[in-house]
Amino acid sequence: MDISRRKRLILSKIVTLYTDSGDPIGSKLLNQFLEGVSVSSATIRNEMAELTSLGFLEQPHTSAGRVPTVEGFRYYVENLLQSCPLTEEEQSEIDQAIDSMDSDPDRAADEAARSLAQVTGLAAITTTPRGGNVQLTHYEIFKTGKYNIAIVGVTSVGGVKTRVCRVAQELDNDQLARLETLLNRRFVFVSPEDLNRQMVEEAVAELGKDGKVCAPVLSAVVTIIKSAADVRVYTEGQEKLLDYPEFDTHIKELLELFSDARSMCSYLMPDEPLKVYVGDERGGFGMDSLGVVMGRYRAAGGRYGTLAVAGPVRMNYEFIIPRVTYFRDRLSAALTNPGLQ
Repeated sequence: MDISRRKRLILSKIVTLYTDSGDPIGSKLLNQFLEGVSVSSATIRNEMAELTSLGFLEQPHTSAGRVPTVEGFRYYVENLLQSCPLTEEEQSEIDQAIDSMDSDPDRAADEAARSLAQVTGLAAITTTPRGGNVQLTHYEIFKTGKYNIAIVGVTSVGGVKTRVCRVAQELDNDQLARLETLLNRRFVFVSPEDLNRQMVEEAVAELGKDGKVCAPVLSAVVTIIKSAADVRVYTEGQEKLLDYPEFDTHIKELLELFSDARSMCSYLMPDEPLKVYVGDERGGFGMDSLGVVMGRYRAAGGRYGTLAVAGPVRMNYEFIIPRVTYFRDRLSAALTNPGLQ
């Protein structure tokens, strides 16, 4: 839908003022901030009334000013948005944060959530990369106690998977070395769908008298292989949303949303490099008071992860979008070209 230049200017200014204050915007206040529009408050009220009839504004109370609707914010994001570019200092801060991240994609995703929340001042959500055929390429095992064994597996995409198990009797260094050798011969470059009971039974048989006591270690390795490509969700800064009064009546919904990683993961699959969801739009987080800016970052092995910033529908999109975009691009470069860090 196309609207006149004056209506576009009025809608844009209402969105900007409402973003800052969260209060309904009246015609007298609006008139003070309009530049290049020499019209009376009455004319502005008429334009606001027409924007309301078009579904871009609404009036919370009879005597109140107007606030943007979800449709108004959507029109603003798609047609009126003017990006607020990053300063050199902001770019430097993001660069330093990403350069200091772990090269393990899983740990990098965790660290990215913390950094993104700090950069934007809102809640940040990230997922570990998904897709591709992730396999284990190397194992090391360590004693972490008399009967506790830690298994560390390195993945084909540079990640590290760990698991600790307990054995029935203490293993000496020779037994551990023999077990580690077996793992690196029988259980590397094995896809989860290729794992079967016979592979484990053959490994137990090869270990001979140590087979039974080492069975928990083999079971842990099977778990590592099967979970190598699992997607994890990391969240940070969700408490920042409680600073906004529009969430006062949605605290229970927020807590449920951010505590359900499985459900949240289903939302975090954008089909575009960058996507903005306003309110209860399909593909968003299903809350009419929540806005989400979601991006897709690249990782090694042709895989993709997701990063997102969640805030009130009236979040400052002009500020948030370019920062999420820059963060996404730098994270992609770091994870696909780790030698450039």
